[in-house]
Amino acid sequence: MRIIDKDRKEREIIEAAIEVFSKRGYEKSSVSQIAERAGIATGGIYNYFKNKEHLFEQCYTFITSEFARDIKQITQGENKIYNTVLFTLNFFKANPSFARIVLLETKNFAIRFPESRALNIWHHQIAELIMRGFRDELPQISSRLKHRFYVSLMLGGVESVIVFWLFRPELMRLSAEEIAEHMTNLLKSGRME
Repeated sequence: MRIIDKDRKEREIIEAAIEVFSKRGYEKSSVSQIAERAGIATGGIYNYFKNKEHLFEQCYTFITSEFARDIKQITQGENKIYNTVLFTLNFFKANPSFARIVLLETKNFAIRFPESRALNIWHHQIAELIMRGFRDELPQISSRLKHRFYVSLMLGGVESVIVFWLFRPELMRLSAEEIAEHMTNLLKSGRME
């Protein structure tokens, strides 16, 4: 009898799902396509995930965890804003499937499934991490609410730049270092009051 490593199989399914969702989009992807990519029977997916929605959320959680794990070190060093923007650009360039899911698919998913926590995961975890890490580099902001707004604005700007830089490079002909430098200068000089 063959022993199955449940965690490894779950990760393989998530990795297959990320590829399928990023190529076809959430709406046009099917559980059977994901199962085929993962090399298991369609019914086998349901041993690990309740449905396609749950699987998408787990893909999103996986991507966020990968990102958060590596960025924690950056927000504790010098030049935090510059290094974080540079890291983010390089992370998504190295993982374009992650970029398609986080930056393109999730917003539509969150609209279709408002009870889903997918969009909140990214913004809550990453915004909190950035708020703590960047506090000494951002302009003085009098309240936590305004600080959260500023960080959310920053995240949205970086996400927008990444989308053009990755998927329409002819519209964003800058190096990752140039983008990080411009974003840093803009964010450090921003005014909220």
